[in-house]
Amino acid sequence: MRPPRTSIAATHQDGILYLTGLGGLNLIRADGSATTLTSEDGLVSNATQDITTGPAGSLWVATDAGVSVRVGDNQ
Repeated sequence: MRPPRTSIAATHQDGILYLTGLGGLNLIRADGSATTLTSEDGLVSNATQDITTGPAGSLWVATDAGVSVRVGDNQ
């Protein structure tokens, strides 16, 4: 069994740091507040593995079950 993987994935233009991991996609804002997005928020899986930014500031999140695309507050 592999150890949990967490990596600093991207700093989005809105000043949010995105971290991937087994518990979802973690968002840390400049003011120190944090949120975790999970499958309940529209991710394909909570096991996020990688992330990149796409056109118009979209976030492409690779999970163990496929790719989720988020644009702003929408997925």
